[in-house]
Amino acid sequence: MYDYMIPSLKDLSSKDIPPLKWVVKGLLSEGLSILAGKAKSGKSWLAMNLALNISMGEPFLGTYPCDNSRVLYLALEDSERRLKYRSSQILESKGIKEMPDEFYYQISFKKQSDGGLDTLNQILESVADLGLVIIDTMAKFSPQGMSGKDSYNEAYDVLGAIHELTKKYQVGILMLHHLRKNGDSDNPFDLILGSSGLVGVVDSMYVLKKQEDFSDLFVTGRDLDDAQLRLKFDRESGIWNFIEEVNDSKLSPTRLKILEILSPNLQLSPLEITQNGKLNHGSTRVILGRMKKEGLLYQPVNGKYAIQ
Repeated sequence: MYDYMIPSLKDLSSKDIPPLKWVVKGLLSEGLSILAGKAKSGKSWLAMNLALNISMGEPFLGTYPCDNSRVLYLALEDSERRLKYRSSQILESKGIKEMPDEFYYQISFKKQSDGGLDTLNQILESVADLGLVIIDTMAKFSPQGMSGKDSYNEAYDVLGAIHELTKKYQVGILMLHHLRKNGDSDNPFDLILGSSGLVGVVDSMYVLKKQEDFSDLFVTGRDLDDAQLRLKFDRESGIWNFIEEVNDSKLSPTRLKILEILSPNLQLSPLEITQNGKLNHGSTRVILGRMKKEGLLYQPVNGKYAIQ
């Protein structure tokens, strides 16, 4: 007889566990995430678009539905002037005159090791309905030198403490980070500055790579389907727009599974498709919508999909 009670799988089966909370359906969930890109790649503008969309409940990139919730933006490399300018530029381009009530910010914050983590914990404990915290940038919040060292244990310990907050409060924390100045790899996530400890602890990663006429956002995560989103930044409005999903082709695994499950005489809801195919629910809903627009699927009745 053990003094220490070890839970069994049977215990787990009867445990009430809340479902995964999506901040941006199919693209960003609760947990710790990293958005990395080179300097001047537009990642801060992308983060501002994201924060505004969530605080107003508008689709991110005009495509991905957002959970309307409060956002805390730690703009640690910006001034209030720049923060006001960027947010105003985006909102005025949309014809919106009033700033959202659910958008909170700080332009200065203690380092994680100097009390910043405790302060963040207090904020998360006291502010209800906070769906996302954006930290811009990791280097301004993390202990001095951590983001540039290739120390697995150090990076894992530092980010692990932040990750614990996301589990405690079921919130998303997105940290903006940099890519290596010199480096080339077929895997864009290998270019994220720092050690493999970053990769080991985060739930999802996003790499923004600027091309000549557009940018690619590479997506991967524990609860995400890998994706490559082609985006376009309109500097005049400050708005990022979705162009296409590069690897969401007719031969992508998710699409093939959807077509395999459905038939001309079988009508299923997104939840039924997800369960039958053991697919990610948020991503599947987005892909179903695109397949309908492309004429591959149709909805004979509201809420059901079938092959065209």
